[in-house]
Amino acid sequence: ANLHTIDLSDNAFGPAGADPLCRLIIENRNIKTLRLNNNGLGTEGARLLSKAFVAAAVAHERSLAEDPESVDPDTAKLTTLHSLFLARNRLESGGGSLFAVACERLSELRELRMPQNSIRVEGIQNILRATGKCCPKLERLDLEDNTFQLEGSKALVAALPSWPNLRVLNIGDCLLGKDGCRMILGALTGSHVELESLWLTYNEMDLAGAKLIPTMMTGKTKLTSLYLNGNAFDPDAEVVTTIRDKFRSLGHVDGLDELDEMDVESDNGDDEKEEDEDTEDDEAAGGKVAPPPKKQGGALNSKKDEVDGDIDSLAEEMGKNLSI
Repeated sequence: ANLHTIDLSDNAFGPAGADPLCRLIIENRNIKTLRLNNNGLGTEGARLLSKAFVAAAVAHERSLAEDPESVDPDTAKLTTLHSLFLARNRLESGGGSLFAVACERLSELRELRMPQNSIRVEGIQNILRATGKCCPKLERLDLEDNTFQLEGSKALVAALPSWPNLRVLNIGDCLLGKDGCRMILGALTGSHVELESLWLTYNEMDLAGAKLIPTMMTGKTKLTSLYLNGNAFDPDAEVVTTIRDKFRSLGHVDGLDELDEMDVESDNGDDEKEEDEDTEDDEAAGGKVAPPPKKQGGALNSKKDEVDGDIDSLAEEMGKNLSI
């Protein structure tokens, strides 16, 4: 009952090690911090842990229904879990979607870190929908190095109003694209005054997107760190000076990171010329461009159907219908 923090990071126990951990999650609802970074959980480990969170919810709600007076009102929620760390676990979209089901029962969650998990758009959408709907106290969100694209960016924009106390947002290297960057910066403008750190690195942000940042910063006196390296605008642009000046006015001289790996677009004509030259070289050598490999649709669809079945099973155990 006095165990509040579990840190099993950097142990390669995989799904087999997740199984015994599930019993602890079900029986101990005083855990505040659960760190499971780099454990090789995969989709199967995600299924087991998510099922444990759901089983704990079902058992808890059953005990409330049978004998409400026996339940301490101070622990009436499913869990006091505040921080969940799941970095580098190869969760993929299936595992991300399974954890999204569990997040629907973690109303006290303040911190969710799931970077570098190869979660694609569908999984990201499910995570953001669940946390946006059911985790209003969220303060730190780290989904770095997963795949958002435009649809994932839209899901984040929809969820952001649900987190007024957001302090840290890391969505670097998430393939937001120039339109996704603009949408998210717009959603952060005029709100989220508690924001302290924002990562938007390597997301193809163009100059038009960068020009939205000074306005986004207005009223955010607690913002001390902004990371924009690896984007697609000139690091010597006037707006960069404006951003640095805004940080200096707040006493944060190093608030903006070094923009030393910017992907400024080269002239399209030169690119096309190079492509034409490459084609001519191939033809001169008598070579042919190889056709793309055939997609293994059957195997992928089978895996997706299996994950969807797991999600439906968890939803059924929760006693409600989920459309994720």
